[in-house]
Amino acid sequence: MPDEDSPTPLELIAGWPYYASKLYQERTARLICGERIELVMVNPSLLLGPGDVRMGSTRDVLSYLAGDVRSCLRAAQLRGCARRGAIIPVAMDKGRPGERYLLGGHN
Repeated sequence: MPDEDSPTPLELIAGWPYYASKLYQERTARLICGERIELVMVNPSLLLGPGDVRMGSTRDVLSYLAGDVRSCLRAAQLRGCARRGAIIPVAMDKGRPGERYLLGGHN
């Protein structure tokens, strides 16, 4: 499983405009801010949107919208999602400047 020290998967990102834009934004922020502003990067491990040609994550959304899936998440999963959403302020407070943190886990 990839972690924060894994190399950026450029071949994969190149096929997803949204992923590519996030990589370019991170690189631009590092370039512009340099050492003057402390940056902590937080990267979600899953994004939905244009470019999902494999339907890796979008298929679940379409199945739900079509009524094929009645329930998507159990209560414990919802709490996990809420905790991940609340992690950004924690990263801002406790993260190490210059580091990037992946938000995700096994699927």
